[in-house]
Amino acid sequence: MRAVDARAPRRPIARVSASPRRRAFARASGPSALAGTDLPGGGQELVEYASEGNLRRLNELLDGAYAADPPDASSKAIRIAQLRTAAQRAMACGQVETLKRVLEFGDARGVDFGFGLGNGRLCAIEACGRGQDDVVRVLFKDGRVSTEVVNGYGRTALLEAALENKLECVRACLEAGANVDFTTKMQGNTAAHLAAQSGHVEVLNLLRDAGARMDIERFGDLKTALQLHREAIARTMKTMLDR
Repeated sequence: MRAVDARAPRRPIARVSASPRRRAFARASGPSALAGTDLPGGGQELVEYASEGNLRRLNELLDGAYAADPPDASSKAIRIAQLRTAAQRAMACGQVETLKRVLEFGDARGVDFGFGLGNGRLCAIEACGRGQDDVVRVLFKDGRVSTEVVNGYGRTALLEAALENKLECVRACLEAGANVDFTTKMQGNTAAHLAAQSGHVEVLNLLRDAGARMDIERFGDLKTALQLHREAIARTMKTMLDR
């Protein structure tokens, strides 16, 4: 006959999981809070104010929550990413005053805005395509962005502005010292070629006054800007006579 163990059987210890709400509170309030979450909106407000041109609220944020140095390397990386995004959105939206404020704030803290890398190199070209001459001037000031960077089509900011008939952007590029006779590698076009071919007379005159050569032959058809200009005039006259 087997002896019966009089001891009560052990009960398994139940593991109670904290609610999602309590876990979130613990992460936010405890010492292990994620880097960057102490800032309002996790950086979203910074980007919002910069893109809206809300300089007053942007200043309040930068002089308040962003004034303290990041506590660790992770927080610093997040802060840089937030400032870069804010600058990019301000550029895209043409908000010059908030762009200048974000750049000024970052420069004082040694922030690299990435204008020498990847898509950051193309920001002035893109601004020229949008006709944002005031943004272009900010970017070219003190050599922050090079005037000679090219996009995927081989065009500099000056060529992009000439192609899109953005007269003030052309002027901004020339004032920044852009190479007026820069030639694309694929087709041999200059800014004068692009302006002449599209019939952008004011842009062509501005380029000519800045010393652009009208006799450079592009690749393929070997046409000069002067020839293209005459052809554009002939097309315009024909269109008028055919009406």
